[in-house]
Amino acid sequence: MSSSGRERVHTDDGSVREWVGAMFDLVVRHGGSVHPDLWVVEQDGSMSIHVDGRDGQRLMHVPAAILVPIGRVGIDVVADELVVAEPDDELTAVQRESLDVHLGLYNATKKMSWARTALPEVALAGQPAVVETLGRLHRRALRHDRSAATAFLATRTISFDAGRSSQAGTDDVRSDGQPEGIAGLGAERRPVLMPLLDLVNHHPQGAPFRGKADGLRARVAHPVGGTEAFVTYGADKDPIGTALRYGFVAADAHRTKVCPVEVELDGLRVVVEGRSHHVKHPLDPPAVSIDGSTLTLSHLTIDADHPQRVKVALSMAVQMATQSRCGAGGPITGDDVLAAIVRADRAVTDSVVGEL
Repeated sequence: MSSSGRERVHTDDGSVREWVGAMFDLVVRHGGSVHPDLWVVEQDGSMSIHVDGRDGQRLMHVPAAILVPIGRVGIDVVADELVVAEPDDELTAVQRESLDVHLGLYNATKKMSWARTALPEVALAGQPAVVETLGRLHRRALRHDRSAATAFLATRTISFDAGRSSQAGTDDVRSDGQPEGIAGLGAERRPVLMPLLDLVNHHPQGAPFRGKADGLRARVAHPVGGTEAFVTYGADKDPIGTALRYGFVAADAHRTKVCPVEVELDGLRVVVEGRSHHVKHPLDPPAVSIDGSTLTLSHLTIDADHPQRVKVALSMAVQMATQSRCGAGGPITGDDVLAAIVRADRAVTDSVVGEL
């Protein structure tokens, strides 16, 4: 690779300099770009992106050809290093090179050793009893057989959806509107690694990054002053989800989903399933089903900035359920049900924390 790429890396570790330099080389060689005054800082395994430039300027463009779909790649941990155990024959030569560079950098910065102590989902991977306990609390199902390597790589991926805002740190890649530039995706939802952009840290006022048909783009944002540039992982992250996955509660977390709970009031049984749900409407209405005296809600989202939204959604559902009962039982309001659900949610949270 060119010497200019290595010179952009501020580190005392020569192997880190080489791996990050290789990422720069991949981006530029395949039609991408980085801000001319961008550099990378590494200290004790932690990485950050810095740039002398105005907010709003292009930070980087990562071409689609080097994004790595890793859903069918088997990754193991050997002596705290990530290794490819089962390769994916559908990866292109460039994608295989990109994967090697990612794993090389993760190993050089001892990411697995760090993740086992800093990221709860990684630390708890492979413990069925604990995963089952967290499943009562978490808004997203956790697989019992998930390995530590899979849990770690899930924190480094992006949901790539051409033409829309892409959210970092998700388990899947949306199949609708997929760009043709990424080989091996087809109609499946698969996680994708993202060179260089993976090194930019999160801040609630960071820049959103977007997926286009030709790759990923991000702009410069300095929300805390200084030279470090930040992106945002998305304002709709659940606080418990970020705590388990990333090891921190996002300062901008203002939405949370109710745990899977069941409550009963005057003969009306209300079930909140807590299913994973992509928000498509500001009210985030749940899917509702009514079977006799049972009202089932796919999920229930509480938005601290708009508390009336959950009341509206729940009141409508309760009204539908009480009408279907044809006068059976006493009068029930949405506020009554919401209060019972919040109490149940808190009880679940307290019990899970006590078990852990």
